[in-house]
Amino acid sequence: MFAAPPVFAVRPFITDDAAITGFKRSELASWLFVSKTGTEFWHSANLGLTDWCELTVAGFWGRSKYEINGETFKEPSYTLPLLQAKLLFRAYEPNGLPGIGIAVGADMPWGKGAFVPDGYAAFGCLLLTQCFGNNENVLIHAQAGGTYLKNKESKENLKGLVFGIGTQVKVYRGFHLIGEVVNGDPYEHGAGVGHSPVCK
Repeated sequence: MFAAPPVFAVRPFITDDAAITGFKRSELASWLFVSKTGTEFWHSANLGLTDWCELTVAGFWGRSKYEINGETFKEPSYTLPLLQAKLLFRAYEPNGLPGIGIAVGADMPWGKGAFVPDGYAAFGCLLLTQCFGNNENVLIHAQAGGTYLKNKESKENLKGLVFGIGTQVKVYRGFHLIGEVVNGDPYEHGAGVGHSPVCK
């Protein structure tokens, strides 16, 4: 990272963008997610296979928290890999037509502890990105799609709806203001099943 000429940092959106890292380019991301069920440290690597195709490999580890008969338990947990392929059909143009792409992925029930999913999961989303300003002054990202989870024990097939819209506004040089409203995170197992939209 220190040897690379340009290095940038940004908080990952739950709402994905219709853009590709680029051929022979890579992007590493890490973020922290804290909830009632525990603390998760996420890591992902995006690899540009071509100018229109990107592969993502992700996983997370941390400490899960759950209750049994009123007693709280905490234990180390991890799960991987989550695999995603993103295809770009059209790149966005400044003050022009939006970028269009799709993302499809799968999550394997491998790992240890409570973070391990209940079964094999998959998801797919249509992605749109609109750009305003010649210097990407305002970017608006939108996604809509669905999730699928095959529960190993109950044999249930759970289907969910995920969608989101996010914006990135350039304030000064590399400083941006961001915000989004989402219904379910495709990276979560069984996301969009009975969830309510969340503002961030």
